[in-house]
Amino acid sequence: ALRQLELDNLVTTIQNRGTFVVGISTDDIKDIYTIRIAIEGICAMWAAERITDEQIKELDNLVELQEFYLFKNEILQIVQLDTKFHEIIYEVSGSRTLKNTLHSFHTHVKRARETSFYSAGRTSSAVKEHREIFEAIASHDGALAKKLMEKHITNARDNILSIISAQTNS
Repeated sequence: ALRQLELDNLVTTIQNRGTFVVGISTDDIKDIYTIRIAIEGICAMWAAERITDEQIKELDNLVELQEFYLFKNEILQIVQLDTKFHEIIYEVSGSRTLKNTLHSFHTHVKRARETSFYSAGRTSSAVKEHREIFEAIASHDGALAKKLMEKHITNARDNILSIISAQTNS
């Protein structure tokens, strides 16, 4: 596990001293989200082209659960479902390469993503965006799914960077 974290540049090992968390910089977050915007849009497009009726039901149930937990204001549940939402789309896309790359990116920015959900308005916006992405994928509209996913990731990035900026300015 430590070796994988080291390969992902999340930790560094110093001989005779131990293993230390490297951390993630604002520039890392910007880079990851810029890449995610491009490739997660492609992922959503491919998912729209390849999704089965069974997978549509699974994704619909997941979005309905997010909407339920939004009503109950249970942010932690929504964060967990957010990860699952994206993972299902990665799987449905049929691309092992995209799935592995995007999973790695999610791991790198996990803490920033979770913090983002606790900011004012982001949770309800994200759930609404997931509903729209789901509808595009379920209707097999790849172009719209791509556009909506790109907008969703852009909104997430902008929110995270806004939080970081507010923290560094205070």
